[in-house]
Amino acid sequence: MIDISKTVLETSRLILRPFLLTDLDDFYEYASVDGVGEMAGWVHHESCDESKRILELFISNKNVFAIVNKANNKVIGSLGLEDKKYQINSLNGLNGIEIGYVLSKDYWGLGLMTEAVKKVIFYLFLELKLDYVTCGYFKRNLRSKRVFDKNGFKYIADIKYETMYKTVEDTTLGVIYRNDYLDKLEKIQLYDLNGNKLDKWIYRGQRPLENTYAGVVDIIIKNTKYDKYLLTKRDKNKESYPNYYETTGGAISYLEDEALAARREVLEETGIKGDNLTFLYTYKSKYNIHFEYYLECDCNLFDVVLQDGETADYVWLDKLEYLHMWQSDLVVDVQKERLAKALSNLLE
Repeated sequence: MIDISKTVLETSRLILRPFLLTDLDDFYEYASVDGVGEMAGWVHHESCDESKRILELFISNKNVFAIVNKANNKVIGSLGLEDKKYQINSLNGLNGIEIGYVLSKDYWGLGLMTEAVKKVIFYLFLELKLDYVTCGYFKRNLRSKRVFDKNGFKYIADIKYETMYKTVEDTTLGVIYRNDYLDKLEKIQLYDLNGNKLDKWIYRGQRPLENTYAGVVDIIIKNTKYDKYLLTKRDKNKESYPNYYETTGGAISYLEDEALAARREVLEETGIKGDNLTFLYTYKSKYNIHFEYYLECDCNLFDVVLQDGETADYVWLDKLEYLHMWQSDLVVDVQKERLAKALSNLLE
């Protein structure tokens, strides 16, 4: 059994930590709502005493994360780890765990549970090095299915699940194997403290090794045909800065040339092909080294192709509008810092 009693995980919007007795009011608030627990196989709580008894069980078993919303420091759900064994040949002899999750009805539809599950899967594979993670959902629970699908679980079996209130649910069971997960996880290029490329990498989501930086590119895009600059809007389900505007950018893949990374990111996030690329400078933040670029293109304004899950909208702005946008609260603030020099040069 996994012990998470000393584990704290963090995403841009959430903290996942062990439950505390002081969480009782928040726990009862969402667990007492009709339709929340029933979608996970248990009946909604009828009293605060019932919630207290189950909360104490969570704390004693040391296998359930409290999901805390950073915005109001409120516990809005739970994510449990269960050591279930299924009679499935492909799982025999492997070390794995099943995850189950519940979210307050007030927070449905915001991508928060997908964000929490993604972080826990990363922890289980990268930190605990489990061989697999399973997850199941009742076939009638389409919200849970979306979390299942978005996190990459693959169908492995249909099962009959007997709930705590003695009903039987038609359930789909899925699995992610560690080897498959790592094969798909992006490897990010590392650099030394002087900005020299190393023959080393980290997986996306890991912190750089000591005395190294992870490589990132940012690209200011100008349309010379219309004398306008491009900003894209981050998808609403992005873990960091959802619905904020930014200039195009992203991580440098292992052994990838920096300029090629810049062109790739522009093509992936906007569909724009531009060969007139100019390197500006590097900027070092706490964990990353940022290679700042300027790219000119002459496409039509409606030729931008948004990347599903990354970019949700875009705007072309003239120089003054563009600079004014960067001074607003609508743009990713950390990107403002590293592009300050380049933006200042635009005023000249």
